[in-house]
Amino acid sequence: YNQFEIEMKDLQRIVDHDNRLREFMMIKSNERLDYKAAEEERRNKHGSSGEIARKQQKETIETYDRAFAKIQAITKEEDLNKIVTEFIKHEDENFALFQYVSELNNIAENLNDEIMALQHSIDNFDKEEISLEAEREVILKGLDSEIMHKKEEYDKAEKRLKEINKIL
Repeated sequence: YNQFEIEMKDLQRIVDHDNRLREFMMIKSNERLDYKAAEEERRNKHGSSGEIARKQQKETIETYDRAFAKIQAITKEEDLNKIVTEFIKHEDENFALFQYVSELNNIAENLNDEIMALQHSIDNFDKEEISLEAEREVILKGLDSEIMHKKEEYDKAEKRLKEINKIL
């Protein structure tokens, strides 16, 4: 009985292995079929011998030739190397100008930030000045009131002194 179980387990392992191998082969087969279908579709799209690709390359070359002819007409220069050299020179100048403008923009932005900070400080000083002025006015009113009060006391005291001097 024990021997039978061992043989059954071995056979079951072999069957499982064969099943996994069969599944693996099916997956690979399907992938190859998908690849073949994609290849077939690409061939149909580009032509069996690449004639569509050659046609597209020819059209691209013709486009480049037309563009080059326009550039030659505009620059009135036949030598491609001179055209390229001039183009590179102008591009370098444009890049230098771009960098200069960027630098000026950065400086302007920094100056604007400083102006905003100064304006903020001025606004704070104005508010502080208004507050101090209000305090000064309150103090002055208090002092004026005190002066008036002291003046009244002085006038009363002087009046009393005159009355006392009359009595004496």
